[in-house]
Amino acid sequence: MTTGTDPERSRGRPRSPESHRAILAATREVLDEVGYVRLTVEGVATRAGVGKSTVYRWWPSKSALVLEAVGSALAAPPRPTGDVRADIRAVLANIVEDLRGPLAVTLLALGSDALHDAPAAAEPVDLLQADRGAVQDMIEDAGRRGDLPADVDADLLLDVCVGTLLYRLLCRRPTEDVVDRLVDLVVEGRIPRTGPETEPT
Repeated sequence: MTTGTDPERSRGRPRSPESHRAILAATREVLDEVGYVRLTVEGVATRAGVGKSTVYRWWPSKSALVLEAVGSALAAPPRPTGDVRADIRAVLANIVEDLRGPLAVTLLALGSDALHDAPAAAEPVDLLQADRGAVQDMIEDAGRRGDLPADVDADLLLDVCVGTLLYRLLCRRPTEDVVDRLVDLVVEGRIPRTGPETEPT
């Protein structure tokens, strides 16, 4: 979950791994305490025991810092088993757990901020960047096996699923059956219905 910017490469100065970890940990702590809107780079720097300039040397903006801090704390995607239904369900259930509580609101706020922040505006923003490659590989492997269409658009498919779950959580709508219905849609092309399903005659 990062922006497209690599702070270490773009800033041209190696960073101390210890300071890096301390800043990300401090960011998560301050975020939990005051929320995204009230979080400041100066407050994070003070908590981490570094200068504000050190933070800005590696991250061009508050949004870039929070994106990396939040992304580095998310659970790794489940390891694929080869059972496409079980694998996709496990990935989606994992995403729901990651987004529960205040995290969904934080992601919405920082994503919006990143899109309007001049230093980061030209960079792609992906709230699941750290894990997207592994999940896309799993979906594409299912296509090669014939469990999904061979030309499956894994990128768009993942966006559809994550967008649905994020919207549900942000609007406080039920998610209990949404994961299974999304799996039905992805694996079988089963269009969601409002009434009870009937067996074909």
